[in-house]
Amino acid sequence: TLNFIQILIDENRIECITQIRDFFEECLNAKNNLITLEVTLAIDPKPDLAQLIQKTLEKKYNSSLRINFLKNEEILGGMLIKYGDTVIDLSVRNKIENFSKI
Repeated sequence: TLNFIQILIDENRIECITQIRDFFEECLNAKNNLITLEVTLAIDPKPDLAQLIQKTLEKKYNSSLRINFLKNEEILGGMLIKYGDTVIDLSVRNKIENFSKI
């Protein structure tokens, strides 16, 4: 590890260390069948709600999950689920906007 870091320094590539770490973490998670999701709610979830969301999404993705919960009152209710480049918008705000287009 020390030699690797020294090569990065010698080649003026030390700024890449966080990208290398992130890539390594992605590879390790893929090997261990662990998915990281970002779930945005209008409120901070209570433990029982967080556990229900965790179990439901683990069943949907058939995988172990690491969920980062975020709070954004602008979605009004419901949730946004982000997985990689995919966004599943189950928010009340989105439903209102889609309804108003009719």
